[in-house]
Amino acid sequence: MHSSKVISQLAARSLLALSLSLLCHVQVTWAQTSVADNPFQPLGAVFNLSERVVDSQARLVMFRPQASTETSGVTRINVNGAYHTSLMAGAYAVLCLAPGPVALDVRPVEAQQPASQQADMNTQIQLAAGQTVYLSASLQGNARYSLRPVEALPARESLKPMREQIHALSRVPAAQECKDPDAPVPVAPAAAPAPTEPSPTATR
Repeated sequence: MHSSKVISQLAARSLLALSLSLLCHVQVTWAQTSVADNPFQPLGAVFNLSERVVDSQARLVMFRPQASTETSGVTRINVNGAYHTSLMAGAYAVLCLAPGPVALDVRPVEAQQPASQQADMNTQIQLAAGQTVYLSASLQGNARYSLRPVEALPARESLKPMREQIHALSRVPAAQECKDPDAPVPVAPAAAPAPTEPSPTATR
């Protein structure tokens, strides 16, 4: 009798230990999954863009370098009067457009504050076919942000550790999906040969 009671107690303890172990495993797995698959992550992949652009498009690459002296807010960038992105420090955003003139403005947005109604800077750029323009959004000595054009080589060096800003969708009407310049060009199917007409039969 006593032996049966001891066995029952041991079985109950084993079952409890197994249940706790499974619970901990489920909690750890859920935590890992929730971090990896969180759709609200503001930053995406590390910069890895081709240097080339298809001839039918032009490309803007806007980035905000890390700087310990800057505020914790974001830098809002409008393109042709429409919202495109809000850059965190250490982030970049890409926009592909048809070649032609484009107007940009930049303004700071402090944490939990509305965007400023007045832009810190407005600039006009003429985009050429197949061109990439790199723009650095940085805080100037007058405590205002600017979008400064940067040459491709130093810009791409600065962009290496940066990640894409993905938390918001661009509202620029003229935005295009960036085409892959390395994608194979589809080959048009060969035209079917024209049917030959039978030669007329000679008559005598």
